[in-house]
Amino acid sequence: MSFLLQATIFLGASLILVPLGKRLGIATVLGYLFTGILLGPSVLNIAHDPEAIMELAEFGVILLMFLIGLELRPQRLWEMRDSIFVMGSLQVVITGIILMLTVLLLFQQHLAASFVIGFALALSSTAFVLQLLTEKQQLNTTYGQQSFSILLFQDIAAIPLLAVIPLLAGTESTHHGIAYFAAIIATFTGLFLFSRYVMRPFFRFVAKSGATELITAVGLFIILAVVLLMDTLGISTTLGAFLTGVLLADSEFRHELEASIAPFKGLLLGLFFMTVGMTTQLSLLIEMPWLIIGGAIGLLVIKTLVLTAIARYKKYSWNNSLLLGTCLAQGGEFAFVILSLAKSEKILTDALLEPVTLIVTLSMVLTPVIYWIMACKIIPLFHKELPPEYDEIPQQDNPIIIAGFGRFGQIIARIARLQHLGFTAIDNNLHQVDFVRRYGGKLYYGDVTQPDLLRSAGIEKRKYLFWQLMMSKIL
Repeated sequence: MSFLLQATIFLGASLILVPLGKRLGIATVLGYLFTGILLGPSVLNIAHDPEAIMELAEFGVILLMFLIGLELRPQRLWEMRDSIFVMGSLQVVITGIILMLTVLLLFQQHLAASFVIGFALALSSTAFVLQLLTEKQQLNTTYGQQSFSILLFQDIAAIPLLAVIPLLAGTESTHHGIAYFAAIIATFTGLFLFSRYVMRPFFRFVAKSGATELITAVGLFIILAVVLLMDTLGISTTLGAFLTGVLLADSEFRHELEASIAPFKGLLLGLFFMTVGMTTQLSLLIEMPWLIIGGAIGLLVIKTLVLTAIARYKKYSWNNSLLLGTCLAQGGEFAFVILSLAKSEKILTDALLEPVTLIVTLSMVLTPVIYWIMACKIIPLFHKELPPEYDEIPQQDNPIIIAGFGRFGQIIARIARLQHLGFTAIDNNLHQVDFVRRYGGKLYYGDVTQPDLLRSAGIEKRKYLFWQLMMSKIL
C-alpha cells in the first residue's frame, strides 16, 4: 500500500474516531491512540510499516517543543532552574534506581540490562504530558510548570544515558569522552550566538520582502537545521528544538511563527500518537496479560509515589503533588530509543525488549485515565472544603499594589511603567493570570479580599493601593 493511501486512511479515520471520542468524553490523545491500534497490525493491519511513519510523526513532538520554547524567555527559564535541575535530577535518579532494583531482584536480570530498563522507564513522555496539559488548560498551573521543568531535565538526562549504553556493552563509541561533551557545549554556545547575530537579522531581511509565507519557511528551515545538527551529535532533538524556540522568544516574529507553525504541530502530533498505537502488540498482551498489565500498573504506581514524595519534600500542596505524579507516571518515547539502542548493543534480547516496550505503550494509554480519576474523583473527595491555592507573593520594594488586573488595573500598570514605578499586581481570575504570564507579565494569583494576602504583599510598606473588584464580588 502506498504512503499516500495510508496517509489518506489515517487522516480519514482520525476525523471520524477522534471527534466521536470527544463526544464520549475521551481525551484526544486516547482517540488518536485507539485509532492507531485499530489501523495497526494487531487489528485491521492497514499500516505495515509504522516505524517509517514514526520518523515523520516525531517531527510533531519537535514542533511542540519549539512552540513551548517560543513562550519561554531566557529570563523565565533561569527562574525555573531549581525546578529543572533539583526536582528533575531527584526524579530521574530515585525513580531509575528503584526501577533498576525491581528489575534486578524481581525479574533476575543482569545489572546492565536492569540499569538500562530502570532508567529508560524513569523518563516520561513529553508529547503525551504536554498535549494532555494543553488540552486541559493546565500547562500554566503550578503542577503544569513543574511537569514541564522535569520533562526538560529528562530530555537533558537522555544524552548521558544514550552515551553510557555502548560503555555498558563494552563497545567503542564516539558518543562519550571529553571531546564529545566539549562538542556539545560548543554547539549550544554557537546556537546562542547564531540566534543573536544571524537568525534575527535574517528574519528582518526576509520580512522586508513582504512575503509573509517566507517567515514560516525560514522558521521551519531553522528548526530542521538545528534538529539535524542535534541528531548528528546524538543530542535530544526535542531539546534542540526547545532551545531554538527559547532563543527566538524575544524576537518580534515570535507570534507570527507561533500562528503559522501551530497547525503543522497539531497534525503531526496526532500522527505520532497514532503510530504509538500502531506499534502496540495486542498478541503479546494476550500471551502474558499479567506480566504486561502488572508491569504497566507497577510503573505507574512507582513513578506516581516517587514524584508525589519529591513534590511534598519541596513543600508543594497535596493537590499539586498528586497531579504532578499522575501526569509524569507513564513511560516515554525516549524509552523506545534507549531500549532499541540497548538491543543493538546486545544488552537486551527481543524476548526482554518486546514486553518492556508494550508496558511503556500501555502506561501511555492509561495516563489520561488515571489523570482523570485523580483530578475529578480522588482529589475532590478529600479537598471539597479547601480554598484555591494562591501564589506566595514575595516582599518587594514597589510603592504600588494593584488589586484586580482588569481594564482599570491594566491602565494603572501602564501609567506606573511610564513613570518608572514598580508595582505588585494581584488578580483572582486564574485565566487572566495565565494569559498575562504567558506573555512575560508579572501577575500574582490571589484573593485581594483576604487581609492576610495583602499583609504578605507588604501593604503596610506601600504608598498606593489601587483596588478594582466586580460588583458581584462585593454584593
